[in-house]
Amino acid sequence: MPVFKVRLLGTFQLSNESGDEKRLSAGKARELLCYLLLNRDRMLPREALASVFWGEETTNLSKKHLRQTLWTLHSNLDTPHAREGGFLRVLPDSVYLDSTVGLWLDVAVIERAAMRCQGIPGHRLSPALADELRSAAALYRGDLLAGCYQDWCVAERERIQGTYLGILEKLMAYAEAQGAYDLGLHYGTLALAIDRASESVHRRMMRLYFLSGDRTSALRQYTRCEAALREELAVHPTHATDTLLQHIRQDRLPDTPPSPDVAAPLRSMQDVVTHLEQACSSLVDMLAQVRGELEAIESTLNGPGANPDVSRPHPFPESVHQFPDARARTVPIRTRTHS
Repeated sequence: MPVFKVRLLGTFQLSNESGDEKRLSAGKARELLCYLLLNRDRMLPREALASVFWGEETTNLSKKHLRQTLWTLHSNLDTPHAREGGFLRVLPDSVYLDSTVGLWLDVAVIERAAMRCQGIPGHRLSPALADELRSAAALYRGDLLAGCYQDWCVAERERIQGTYLGILEKLMAYAEAQGAYDLGLHYGTLALAIDRASESVHRRMMRLYFLSGDRTSALRQYTRCEAALREELAVHPTHATDTLLQHIRQDRLPDTPPSPDVAAPLRSMQDVVTHLEQACSSLVDMLAQVRGELEAIESTLNGPGANPDVSRPHPFPESVHQFPDARARTVPIRTRTHS
């Protein structure tokens, strides 16, 4: 049984092995503990920690503040296990938080579940992995350390949000595969509460509404998607979303659902092809200009009074394909698919 149970998602909560909540007043001590928890199992130099929290102070003063704050932490985490070293180990030049020693952390559970399912499409999850993702998703009670706006916290908040959204999308795909359309829509609603402009989530919800027999809600979901993209990002829905809309209007769905991020790479690949065509056109124009200049130079060299010892320029190629090293190459294009 863990000695301490820490929740960082939503409101900070710290409880001991008996389940009693331990008070750790807001301030540097709590912030430092949270930072150490998010950077667990890493040897953190004391000087670097002092700079993160007291960067505006002199080096000596910032180190003094760190010593005092670490003492406060040890005082608040005063259990027999902690006095023996426990999960918080303060060394002369560094601080180390060992997550394997008597510690349960909500963020760690979510990250571990996401890691175990990495690379597995949602519709191919085993029931055991799906249950693990569901349990992990249930731990997300709110944004990381709500109310904290330190730079390090904001960056971690966005990272963990991304992990949580990835879990929800996998659960949506799994729910569709299992025919649990209402459950999939529930996960989609949770995802859009965090990122209302997530087009892949809107697209999956359109499918789920349609499969559940509610074509009207599927069409309305497209309208919500279009509005969110316009208001949040000033863009229009991708071709994949528009195509799905047309299928729904025709009262049918494609046999295989497009994975969330296939459309964007295909669109960007088309942009690459267009860019290359424009570059080739510009290169042809440049070749023509250079050819004209070389012809003018050759005419001057061959004119009256020309020196026969001056080397003449080689004939210039008519196109880029006539360069000696030019090769016609076919590069296979591969796209990755995700659930």
